[in-house]
Amino acid sequence: GVSYGVNNDAWGRVTMTESGVAFPLGTTLHMSASALDANRYRFVSWNDGNENADTVLTVSGEHTLTAVFEKIPYNVTVVTENLDKGVVDSSINGIHYYGEMVTFEAMPAEGYQFSHWTNDVNGAPVSTVNPMAVLLVDDMHYTAHFSQINYNVTIASNNSAMGVVTGTQAVYHYGDELHLTAIANNLVGGGVLYRFNGWSDGSTSATLDTVVRGDINLTAIGMQLTEAGDAL
Repeated sequence: GVSYGVNNDAWGRVTMTESGVAFPLGTTLHMSASALDANRYRFVSWNDGNENADTVLTVSGEHTLTAVFEKIPYNVTVVTENLDKGVVDSSINGIHYYGEMVTFEAMPAEGYQFSHWTNDVNGAPVSTVNPMAVLLVDDMHYTAHFSQINYNVTIASNNSAMGVVTGTQAVYHYGDELHLTAIANNLVGGGVLYRFNGWSDGSTSATLDTVVRGDINLTAIGMQLTEAGDAL
C-alpha cells in the first residue's frame, strides 16, 4: 500500500491525482505538496530527499511518503544612520517569522533628538513614531535618523547704550563652544562713560568661554560712570 502525509498538518498538505490506497505494482502515482499559507510556510523536500513539490512515484511495494515543510524565516535589521547621533536596540536583529509584531527603538545621543525611520524600499521617511512596532510580512530593514537639538540661547547686554556682546551666533547646538566678550561703550566726547560690571551668572571677566549644554540666558551688565570715573 501507499501512504502519504506532511510533517505538520498546520503548515502544508499533499494531494494525489489518483484515488485509492492500494495500487498494483508498477502503477504511476502523481503527488503534489503545497503550503497552506505561502507567506508563512514553504515546502522543503519529501522524506526521500526529493526537493520537487510535484513528484511521481512508481509503486514497487509498501511506500510512506512525507512532505516536509518549514516556517519561512525573515531577516530583521534595524540600524542607525550615525553612531555619534544615536543608537538603536539591535537585540531585535536576526531571524523572525511572518506575523510577528516586531518592536524596536532608537535612542538619541546627548544633544540630538529622534527624527524619523526610513526603510530600504526607497529611502523616504516612513514613520516618526519611536518606539516603532511593525507586523512582519517580509524581510525588514529600518534605519533610525536623528537631528541636532536647537537650544534657546539668549546672550545680550542689559542696555545696548552701555555696551555690546560679541561672539554670539544665530543657532546653538549641544557642544558649541562660545567665546563671548562684553565691550562697554565709552563715549568720552559725549561726557558719558560705561564699564562692564559682570555677567548675570556672577562671572566678572569681560571675556567668557562656555559650552552649550542646554538653554542659556546670559546678560552682560553695564554700569554708567561719571566723568571722573566713579560709578553713579
